[in-house]
Amino acid sequence: MKALILAGGFARRLGPIGERLPKAVLPTEGDSVLNHLLRKLERVGLEAFVSTNKRFEPFFRQYKNVIVEEATSEEQKLGAVSAINYAIKKIGINEDLLVACVDNYFSSGLDGFIKSYEGVPQVGIYHVGARPDMKAEEMATVKFEGSDIHPPPKDSFYIKEFKEKVKPPLSQYVSMGVYLLPKRVFPILDEFCRMKKQDAPGFFIQHLLERGEKLKGHIFPGEWYDIAHKSYLIVFKEGKLLESSECCVVVERPIGDRMTLSAVATHPGRQKAGNSPSAAVLFFVAVLQAHTWDRYMLNTGFFDSPRYALHQVSEKGFRDFVRSYDIRYYEEETYANVAVSYESENLFLQINGRTEASTTADMSNQILVAQIPMLVHPDPREVLVVGLGSGITLGSVLTHPVDRAECVEISPAVVRAAAFFREWHDDVTKNPKAEIILDDARNYLLASRRKYDIIVSEPSKPWISGVSNLFTREFYEICRKRLKPGGILCQWFHYYSMNPEDFRITLRTFLGVFPYAQIWNADNNVFLLGSEEPIRIDVQRMEERMTIRKVAADLGRIEKKNPYVLLGNFLFGEEEARQYVGEGRINTDDLPIIEFSTPRHRDEYRHEEILESMLNAFPRYDAYPLVGHIAEEGNTINFRLGNFRFTSPIDWQSGAATMVRSVVPGDRFEDAEGPFIAYRLEASMLGAKGEELRMVALTRGAFSDERLKMTVERLSRGERTVGKGTVEGQAAYWSAYRQERPGAALSWHFPPNKLQYLLQLVGPEEEDPEHLKDLLLEGASCSEFIGYR
Repeated sequence: MKALILAGGFARRLGPIGERLPKAVLPTEGDSVLNHLLRKLERVGLEAFVSTNKRFEPFFRQYKNVIVEEATSEEQKLGAVSAINYAIKKIGINEDLLVACVDNYFSSGLDGFIKSYEGVPQVGIYHVGARPDMKAEEMATVKFEGSDIHPPPKDSFYIKEFKEKVKPPLSQYVSMGVYLLPKRVFPILDEFCRMKKQDAPGFFIQHLLERGEKLKGHIFPGEWYDIAHKSYLIVFKEGKLLESSECCVVVERPIGDRMTLSAVATHPGRQKAGNSPSAAVLFFVAVLQAHTWDRYMLNTGFFDSPRYALHQVSEKGFRDFVRSYDIRYYEEETYANVAVSYESENLFLQINGRTEASTTADMSNQILVAQIPMLVHPDPREVLVVGLGSGITLGSVLTHPVDRAECVEISPAVVRAAAFFREWHDDVTKNPKAEIILDDARNYLLASRRKYDIIVSEPSKPWISGVSNLFTREFYEICRKRLKPGGILCQWFHYYSMNPEDFRITLRTFLGVFPYAQIWNADNNVFLLGSEEPIRIDVQRMEERMTIRKVAADLGRIEKKNPYVLLGNFLFGEEEARQYVGEGRINTDDLPIIEFSTPRHRDEYRHEEILESMLNAFPRYDAYPLVGHIAEEGNTINFRLGNFRFTSPIDWQSGAATMVRSVVPGDRFEDAEGPFIAYRLEASMLGAKGEELRMVALTRGAFSDERLKMTVERLSRGERTVGKGTVEGQAAYWSAYRQERPGAALSWHFPPNKLQYLLQLVGPEEEDPEHLKDLLLEGASCSEFIGYR
């Protein structure tokens, strides 16, 4: 596939500027439209050709692959369709062609447009319903299934009707000057030019549809406008031309009786030496973009992660960092600036520049904050979600057979933005069991008398003004009153931007309201479960629910395929939690410590210190994080691996792949099904003081004997002396070895919990490898298996 940019020029509506300067080089959003287009094409790997004419050729000498028509006036120049046909023949294009008209500026990228291509003519489509400055009847409009609603049911669709400038318009969806033409329509294009029909792309597309060709449309979100827009005319329409050259156009316009404004349109990169930016230049740019602020600058989020932002700026440069992603939706409203942006296969929601939800890095947390309480609660029927975000969390709630799911969202723009994530939440806005309520969640809970089995509080950054009052004692007390007997509040928050003391204050505040609690961990985030009654985990019930088709599919997206993998996120119960946080200050409405303390530490990134403090909270325990058998003792969950007793496993989710490679070297191991529950902890267990115990549990079926043996060889760094035995009747392999340090390895599969265990124990220099092996074998007994039937 090739790309052709139509950059001919001669814009009548621009007055003197159109006679002296091609639209392709007009300054728009900080650069020329042509440069914007070329960068978008470069990102998708398309070779681009630029079509212009003899009159404006000097403006394009710096560019590659320029095709020049002989025209020097508007009367001589080719129309857009003829220009496409001329370029195809001139350079002998014999492959599909993407065509972009240079008088169109759009903020989104081209990757989605290209991915939706199916070998039939395809047109870029834009919804102008919310743009009072644009009239649909002045452009080509389309009809398709769902064209009476916005956003449409799908981003890509087949067009039923296409008309150029008709009244009344077919819909509020218009063609926006980006086309994909399969090479098989080139003969039709040539015939169309010979017939001398109206020489505009819209008429040719209409002609294709009338011939019976299938025609596909693809929605372009974000910003789009015609570069010959009236915002230019405000300055140039009645202005007096003072100077015109290849570098700039200068127009003088009287303002009142005694003032004159000079407006300058400068070709980016071609300013005259000695010319410095003047007030006139700044005025022109302001008028040009009077309909919008620079949404990219407003969404940089420099303040949220300054260290990261400065690093990116140093790597990419300021301009490339600020515009390193495509904004597909943007709205400024009373509560916030809301944007939906896209970069590198990641769609993400931004609120005032902060990323609040995404389809990659945040996916696990968005799902777990709903699935954990839904799987733990005995029978959740009525659920409230605080904050819609992307809608993915509400979608996860609705994978269960609930009677009703309410979501309270304060921002109407966020609700509109969530429509862009419908692919990831099964379009929750159309689910009959869901109700989205536009209100302040705290006020809603105060005024409502409805009670819930589960309340999920999704806003996760307790230092943000407007969100911080959802992390106070008073808010938790409100939630407690709105829970049914046995009801659970699930609170999500990040700790990667907190210091240890603020982290403890946040936990302590929650634990001060709920007598029973659990803390779950995932990738520098915690999920707090609070209730007025004991919270018990029924593993069998959990497994049964995880077989529900929609629940299994939802958890499958984050590779949580059975309860034992999910329980790898369990941290500790209220007894351990209270011991960890101790006595001290709490966060209240009158004294919102977190809102004012945490921002002072925002750029310190002490999450590893917090995690380490949790791991070291109980140094005298004979119990350390591992996955094994589950026993319920009181209100806490204890994990056993044979005779080893461990408490509170931590899922090292983000570092799992690295852990597996460090424990099990070799590329062939990559074919094991994920995810990995991986641990690398210093553990004092039995008589092996100071040893380092590493464990990986894999979710997959039983390994063959040969595979088990090969795994142990890899664990023991190529040691070929491998012993074979059994663990509770299951084949097991072990090895003792000495390399940089003495070590032992053990591997076996245990069918009841569907996990393949790989263990490695490494000791100090003076340790006997055989002793380490005996410790592993002694601890690997599976005689007790409590809590699972």
